Amino acid sequence: MISKLIKYTVMSVAAVSSYSCHSSFDDHSHAKEINIPQYFKQEIQKLEKLNPQVSKTVNNNDQKENRIVENINWEKELAQFTTIDLNKNNFDSMTKDSVNKVVTYSLSNKNKDTLIVKVIYGEDEIQALDIKKRVNYILFSNDERLYYESGKKYLLQKSQHILGLGERKYYIEGNIQ
Repeated sequence: MISKLIKYTVMSVAAVSSYSCHSSFDDHSHAKEINIPQYFKQEIQKLEKLNPQVSKTVNNNDQKENRIVENINWEKELAQFTTIDLNKNNFDSMTKDSVNKVVTYSLSNKNKDTLIVKVIYGEDEIQALDIKKRVNYILFSNDERLYYESGKKYLLQKSQHILGLGERKYYIEGNIQ
């Protein structure tokens, strides 16, 4: 009787342990993933100190404008990047792959929303982030690409399709000088 109880207890602990190792991304096993909001907070502080000019291109539904911009509010300019957080999200699953100096996080949920984050490392620090996000709803879908190269360049590209209203696109590229 006691041996059966021990056997069932061991099997139960093993099952719970196995489940926790393979459970969804919402568990605590992801606590060591890159903290993107914190990374951009540091980048914003650096850029505010340097106060560089930016050669900026804005394309909104095929209306294009180029200009040199000074005294940028970096917190506002990079706000969309700070909303991407691998450690707090509504995704059900995550995979992580590392090849050379590129770490790729792929996240998805039952609504078929996806988030792919590529972290490109230089020597010991992040050199660039390439983020692709797709959100699907019944009435509309959004495709976004956010790219940031540390202290050099940023890109925000969005395509939104709304049922009955068509597609809307915008593109912002900033080359930091």
